[in-house]
Amino acid sequence: MHALSFACRALCVIGVRPPSRRAVVGPGRAFLGARLAPSGRSGGVRPLKIPLAASLQSRQEVITREMSLLPKEACLIRLFNAAGCHQWDRLAPLAREFYDLGGSLEELVATTRFLVTLIGYGPALKATLTLHKAGFMPKHVPGKVGGPPGNAFELVYTSVTDTVRAKLHDADPVLAEWIRTHLYGDIYSSPGIPLRLKQLLICSNLAMADMPDQLFGHAIAGLRFGATLQQLEEAVHLAVAVPEHSIKPAIVDEALKILTLAQRKYRRDFAGSPASQQVAVAFGSVRIPPLAPLTNGPPSMSAMSGTVAEPTPKPTQVRHVQMVTEKTIAAAPKVPKPAAGSVSQEGFAWDVLESERPPM
Repeated sequence: MHALSFACRALCVIGVRPPSRRAVVGPGRAFLGARLAPSGRSGGVRPLKIPLAASLQSRQEVITREMSLLPKEACLIRLFNAAGCHQWDRLAPLAREFYDLGGSLEELVATTRFLVTLIGYGPALKATLTLHKAGFMPKHVPGKVGGPPGNAFELVYTSVTDTVRAKLHDADPVLAEWIRTHLYGDIYSSPGIPLRLKQLLICSNLAMADMPDQLFGHAIAGLRFGATLQQLEEAVHLAVAVPEHSIKPAIVDEALKILTLAQRKYRRDFAGSPASQQVAVAFGSVRIPPLAPLTNGPPSMSAMSGTVAEPTPKPTQVRHVQMVTEKTIAAAPKVPKPAAGSVSQEGFAWDVLESERPPM
């Protein structure tokens, strides 16, 4: 028995092992061409760095190993995560590095706008103002504004689009429509960076935020749009590498496991059918919107003379606010005032009517 065990270990060492035992591991652990063999000391596994020429890998695996994040893509992910951690002083150096790596203004602007998806409007605006003030956004870039929503939601969720919409509506129908029509319909559908890179940005931040359920779906979408498992793993490691921001090792391990599960799902259900990254948007909806008419213009001559003139509304204007008159209140249903300390929908309606009653 000992001789047989020794012989098996010897075969492992020289590389004779079925292809099914190959392991795909992330950056910093073992490269993709490594195999896992039993360790003589602990009984666990250890990576054996076998040259690619000696390994039994298919052509697709070799291509996958050679494909990794472009330096400018990695820089954008670092910038995205730095803004997510409110590290504003790092944005300008990262933007300078991004331009030095061959990045474009359109890509940088699209990335800062994309902060709205997970980080929020406030950080997106802060990042934009920071880079604009530093001179890294010297001119305006068109984006998806108005019109019907683009189809990014359908491209990302593909065959489970209806299921995802139903789950969102079950939780909050209003939020569900905001996500579909604005978040995906405008921000996701805006040009500048491809859907593949948008998924890498999303996955990196989801791993940092410890959101494995969302990470699984977006990792599958990233693979469908042409990302590789190694690129997704690199995106996770870039999240871990954010200075002065600690992530528990268990969270990182969980994220890497989720990526492996996502790849299995992709290979089983979507392999061989890459998804289109071309978002369909209405003609004219990708533009630089003009500044709307000012609501607080310079003071008029009548205002300076002490008289206040009522501005004449344009025919196209719609008056959204209607003053509540005594006649309107009289026509409203009579609702008894609730007892002190009670809370009810009727009491809320009564309070509103009382607060809007004009002075006698």
